[in-house]
Amino acid sequence: MDFPASRVELENPLFAADRANPEDGTRAATGVGMKGNPAMTLQRLLLSSLCVCVLAACGGTEALGEEEGLVLRTSEAAEEGDPGWPMQGTQLHGSNLTSASFTGAMLNGVAIQNLHLEQGELVGSVPLTISRTTPSMQACTSSTTGIARSCGFTSMGVGTCTPGTSVTLGGGACGLGACTGDTAVRVCEGTLPCEHSSTTRLVSGNDACGSFCSSVQFTCPVSGIYNVLAGPYVSSGSWSVKLVPDSGKFPGSREVRGTELRSATLSVVMGGVSTVVLIDDVINASQLHGPFGELWDATGETFLYHLVRPLTSGSVEVCASHESNPNWQWAVPMSGVFDASNGVRHEEAGRFTFGCDSAVIAKCYRWGYKSWREKQGENEPDMGQLHAACTRMARADYCGNGESFTLDGTPIHPWDTLPTAIRQHGPDTPKAFFEAGWQDFGAVCLSKTRWEQLKPLPAECPLVAPGWIVPGAPGVQCPPGQRWDDTLNKPCATVCNSAEEAQAYSPSIRLFNESHYNSGP
Repeated sequence: MDFPASRVELENPLFAADRANPEDGTRAATGVGMKGNPAMTLQRLLLSSLCVCVLAACGGTEALGEEEGLVLRTSEAAEEGDPGWPMQGTQLHGSNLTSASFTGAMLNGVAIQNLHLEQGELVGSVPLTISRTTPSMQACTSSTTGIARSCGFTSMGVGTCTPGTSVTLGGGACGLGACTGDTAVRVCEGTLPCEHSSTTRLVSGNDACGSFCSSVQFTCPVSGIYNVLAGPYVSSGSWSVKLVPDSGKFPGSREVRGTELRSATLSVVMGGVSTVVLIDDVINASQLHGPFGELWDATGETFLYHLVRPLTSGSVEVCASHESNPNWQWAVPMSGVFDASNGVRHEEAGRFTFGCDSAVIAKCYRWGYKSWREKQGENEPDMGQLHAACTRMARADYCGNGESFTLDGTPIHPWDTLPTAIRQHGPDTPKAFFEAGWQDFGAVCLSKTRWEQLKPLPAECPLVAPGWIVPGAPGVQCPPGQRWDDTLNKPCATVCNSAEEAQAYSPSIRLFNESHYNSGP
């Protein structure tokens, strides 16, 4: 592979003394300056148990971390308050709620039908119901006959239709519906059941098309809603009826979304156990401000949900709140399911994910990588994949195995090279250095780690070079991105110092980040 000239040099520790600085004993690093910064930046990546080091040089031979102003602590970086430098974290979900189901949801004791996600909002429907009773729904004290009586009827439900259109509602006669016995039907406007003499009654009927079953015709009211009472023609008779309209829906339903889902319950998997959570509150994300005063999502396309788990004595929040950031109690719904053990995202029929505001599923959504967005071109990544890549980046999950190599609250600068960038690179930032290029399986290549003092990458990490010289050629370096042993098929270290170098490894890569050099908590 024709790889660009790299500023990163892999050195054999056995030969380190040959390259020592004669004055102070530090190892020298050579290369091209980064961003015109005259200060040498020594970016160290512990590549394996063999103690291989990556040295990215920017001109100069200063010792690691000694240059004034080179090293930032997390608190110092956070105080800059630059919205272009969002705070990443180590958590994936932010809770032990791994996924939720689109089925089994209830609202006020009624099943929510067809629950699904529209952009960043849960939407479903519940059956329409009558809003009161009427004397005709009381039991008859004696056997009573006829369609005009005021007892012995039962509510059959609420239907919907197109206002002004003619509707035929069949109850077993004239080719629509089914019935047993001798039946009578009464149709009323809206959701209020009516009496035969009421002005809201649309039509009544019984025998039709030469049968004892019913069929009635009426004009759909302005509201587009009607309800039906039915019963036997003789109140003491046995009967049954199935009502079918020739247009509209019966029974009908109404859409529920946004704040209408307050008090709904959802079936979830929490800590590996199936249980139920309650939507305690709902808010549009355009009404919620972030730590720097920015809106959570100004578009209005996203709703956030406050979830609690009901207990026998009270309830417990799913997303833990924090005195310094009350927004943490909110969760955003996302398509797909994330494996908490390894960070892998996959589509699972009938299930979705809630990401708490404190964790990276929500952070990457808030940064603009919304999985429901349309991909920007035939050869561009799916937005679900780009969001998943962002979760790897935010957690510094270099190896793509779910292990995080960062500390909560560390500022990073993410950007992408989509045709219409969601986050732009922007001007060069002092003390910022290229870190890595990212795919949904982890880092494609790496310039430096985010925190110098964290444990080294495991030897099985795809970014790790298992040997520092090509077998049979002592002292010859293993070129980044190539294979050093055809038998074992082991890669040399995947090193990159720019977006262009990262794309030399993977032309489809679109997500990158910079970070400060952090050497202390």
